[in-house]
Amino acid sequence: MERLFEIDLKDYKKTDEIFRRPSARAIILQGDKIALVYSKKEKYYKFPGGGIHNDEDKVEALIREVREEVGMLVIPESIREFGSVLRRQKSDESENTIFEQENYYYFCNVENQLASQELDEYEKEAEFVLRVVDLKVAIQANDEYQSDNFFDEIMIKRELRVLQMIQQKMNFRNVYFVIGNAYAGKSTLVKNLAERYQGIALEENYHDKKLPELDSKEFPNLTYTRDLQDWHEFIRRTPEEYVRWIHDVAKECEIIELQILEELLKEPEMREKIIFVDTNISIETLRKISDKSHVIVMLADPQISVRRFFDRPDPEKQFLYQLMLEEPDPQAALDNYREILTRINSKENYEKFEKSGFQVIYRNEDRTQEETMELAKGIFTL
Repeated sequence: MERLFEIDLKDYKKTDEIFRRPSARAIILQGDKIALVYSKKEKYYKFPGGGIHNDEDKVEALIREVREEVGMLVIPESIREFGSVLRRQKSDESENTIFEQENYYYFCNVENQLASQELDEYEKEAEFVLRVVDLKVAIQANDEYQSDNFFDEIMIKRELRVLQMIQQKMNFRNVYFVIGNAYAGKSTLVKNLAERYQGIALEENYHDKKLPELDSKEFPNLTYTRDLQDWHEFIRRTPEEYVRWIHDVAKECEIIELQILEELLKEPEMREKIIFVDTNISIETLRKISDKSHVIVMLADPQISVRRFFDRPDPEKQFLYQLMLEEPDPQAALDNYREILTRINSKENYEKFEKSGFQVIYRNEDRTQEETMELAKGIFTL
């Protein structure tokens, strides 16, 4: 399971003994709300779940703990991984002991009927009850929570961060992302899907709409080409310089693209619209803000970009091509740029996409655009 984050207070000695108590916790979404355990005594929210017994499977523990704490009956086939959080701090019960807990979070659905709670003494004292609430309500309560019991306070801050991550995912529940390498057909797919489902298409380089207003100090890489006086400098860069620039541009693009999406999603008329995005947002960020059923990787043979780059009639590519022909040694300029393309479209980058954990659609010249849309429809479960 993917690690979401760690909380390590480092308030212990490295020589201390480690007490491990893994747990399984349920994320039960019901429409725009979430089912949580609420402590009437302490005024905080936590995810249903608890410790995994030595002889217990994680999923078995999840089902048992949810039934005991809130009386909900988990549907086993609905269980899917969200991620884990490692918590490590000095034990509040034993001297010279480190408390270490890997918390495994799962999305799941529950049956309509409820069973009776089976609370232990600690849970009874905390006055645990089931509440189905808006995420914002739970986030605010946990954000404001303070306690003399520092050990419990860290637990609630952990739950707060997970709630915030889930809220972010819910914000993007109508957004479908397409990532991958060059010449894989990403923007074509985004455009076709938006037309079929009466949605919004954010095609390649949709961040360009923000380019005129960007501060060059804050976004030096994105504004580099905007403010460039002599484009011959652009094509004369070494492959190392170009690859570093592309890497830094991608980081800045992610910031701008997320801003554009968040602004778009705030518009009331966009709440029910499906948005399809050809994006520069990183694999790591997409794992945090989206689900596997909302991301497609599209891949083409990396050599296609190297071989065909100047064959396309795109004005930008033809502009660069003409610049190279104006160089004192045009062939050297072309060879340098092909080396740049080779490095950008490296096997390493290809494999990073391929092994991202998201489903892949490979470029196939014999497949029609309609057939590619059908593949995407299945992955996106549209």
